[in-house]
Amino acid sequence: MSEKQELMEAELTRIEGLLEELDEDWQKVRYTFVLLLAAIPAFLLYGPIGSSLTILTVVSLAGTSYYLIGVRKAEYRGEMEEIRLGMERLEALEARSG
Repeated sequence: MSEKQELMEAELTRIEGLLEELDEDWQKVRYTFVLLLAAIPAFLLYGPIGSSLTILTVVSLAGTSYYLIGVRKAEYRGEMEEIRLGMERLEALEARSG
């Protein structure tokens, strides 16, 4: 195995670890909905507008988090596919020359 292949394998392993971390983050985002409970005191202090803004903020935070995590996961999967294609090309090149 050449040095380039070893580097590509190491990069694949790193990206797989990052994907696992993103999966953990994806599961944690649902806990932000607990913040919806803040709508109760917001209603008592500021009325319907305060509670509505609280709900809107929490839902926006969760939605943005899901979106960003999803985009990053897609990006990592694309990078992994590019690395795998590069490894195949490198193996084919080495087979022709070797």
